[in-house]
Amino acid sequence: MAIISVSFLRHKITSSDAATYNQSSISETELSDLAKEVLCYIYDNYIEPHSLATATTPPTSLCLVGVGNAYRGINRFLSARGCRRMVTSVLCFVSGSLRPVSSETDPGLSTWYRSHSRIYVGETHTVWNHDDIVRRIQKMRFGSVIKAIGCSSVDSMLKLLVHPLPEAINFINDKIAAWKDLNSSYLGDPDETEDEEMTG
Repeated sequence: MAIISVSFLRHKITSSDAATYNQSSISETELSDLAKEVLCYIYDNYIEPHSLATATTPPTSLCLVGVGNAYRGINRFLSARGCRRMVTSVLCFVSGSLRPVSSETDPGLSTWYRSHSRIYVGETHTVWNHDDIVRRIQKMRFGSVIKAIGCSSVDSMLKLLVHPLPEAINFINDKIAAWKDLNSSYLGDPDETEDEEMTG
């Protein structure tokens, strides 16, 4: 098991000269673009080339966890790369706007996303204030959006992370177990392997 953690600053430095040092906020769109670009780079160069199944090992499995604006980067990454065969689960903790996943080349992405994601949103988030928005976010392309009871929009992100933790851990464990069962066909029967070695 390995963990790759990526963090993005909310500000960008616009000058390398200390005398004219200046920083400005990164827009949500810029942050989303950056997160998608970095995730695609990591996937293309470090994960996908080293994750092929062999006779004795299944392909690599991934659990994607996004906090805050990283959620949008994960959505865009899933839309840009055909990687769902490796992704066991997607967990996101969102305080900003909710966005759907979409793919012109993968019509099954929305259905898959709904069953493999947990998108936690505080109970006082504005999406819960309007019935039409609640109906819209219940569509498959938004994933499985969950109202985090006990977490308000003014609470810290830490509370939004900690409060649903037991349910989130169970979700990840269940998805990993299901993925292992599904991919067990990649693994040979160890008894047969031993017999072959003894007779070979």
